[in-house]
Amino acid sequence: MKKAILLVTSALLFSVSAQAEIKDCDELKDEIQTKIENNGVEDFDVIVVENDEVNDHEGFKVVGSCEGGSHKVLYKNNYKA
Repeated sequence: MKKAILLVTSALLFSVSAQAEIKDCDELKDEIQTKIENNGVEDFDVIVVENDEVNDHEGFKVVGSCEGGSHKVLYKNNYKA
């Protein structure tokens, strides 16, 4: 019984640590740009900023978080209708 509890606890801790992996900002930015391009968007900007700079970028939307939540990935579609 103790071995089963230890095994389950270890499995849960391992899965939590895997989910809490810190994502590199450049890697995430590249993934997001690729997804946007694959959706047919041609004129857009994707930038990475520190959390306290998010409100300094008018017209941008937060589309991701990286470096353990200390940075945000912002997106802006530049299409003019």
